[in-house]
Amino acid sequence: MLFLFFVQGFQEGGRFAVVFVYFIEIAPKKYADILCTIGNCSMGSVYLWLTLYFRYIDKDWIWTIAFGACLQAISLFIHLTFVPESP
Repeated sequence: MLFLFFVQGFQEGGRFAVVFVYFIEIAPKKYADILCTIGNCSMGSVYLWLTLYFRYIDKDWIWTIAFGACLQAISLFIHLTFVPESP
């Protein structure tokens, strides 16, 4: 279980930074600000809703964390393989 937390926490920090940089580089300059704001707010709101859900509705959170960590590991492998270093 501790390993899952480590994997998920390690990937989240990198994902936030990488997504923000790619939004800035790829987005048209006219829309870069709004796209970065929407992207960061949507990522943050997922954690807010998950926190509220597992606090008040469902107490069995380990399988959701394990599933999320596996999906992030697969996503990390795909992005490291196919996404160019810089667009």
